[in-house]
Amino acid sequence: MSGPASTIWSPSVSHKPGRLGVAGTLGRNARVHGELDRAAAALATWHASCFVRFSVESFPGRLLVVDDEAAIRFALTEYFRASGWLVDAAAEKEEAEALLACTEYAVVIADLRLTGIYGVEGLDIIQWSRHLRPETRIVLLTGNGTPEIEAEARRRGADAFLHKPLPLPELRAVVESLTEARA
Repeated sequence: MSGPASTIWSPSVSHKPGRLGVAGTLGRNARVHGELDRAAAALATWHASCFVRFSVESFPGRLLVVDDEAAIRFALTEYFRASGWLVDAAAEKEEAEALLACTEYAVVIADLRLTGIYGVEGLDIIQWSRHLRPETRIVLLTGNGTPEIEAEARRRGADAFLHKPLPLPELRAVVESLTEARA
């Protein structure tokens, strides 16, 4: 079915193993229904393929990454997804709390400071996570840790307190040790 000639958003979807690319252009005389139907079909196919890659036995679990820095969020998310985890990400305390309220996570990796140099929202995320699901393992990351903050993080329930920068394989080893200890 073709729609009226007009300027619309014309998406194009490409699928490569492990990646989904969605690009678009504004174009004249685009066929609204055909383009959107193809894009929706491609997304549905890709979305369904995401969950077939791992067997139940090898699936490590669900993980939440909370960091205000987009580059760190992206790097952690992609790294843990490549390791087989289902990963959600949040940039703010409120977003993390909403995800924690409706999703069961095996592990939460949270930055200490989400709003600036004096913020300590990561401590609130630890407390909220412990309140909702005590079995969730929590890793607190910081570039500005002090012994007092580490003591407070542990008092609130952090399982690990790590300093940035930290090589991703080391972080993964900590996460794996925490989840193995829980099993």
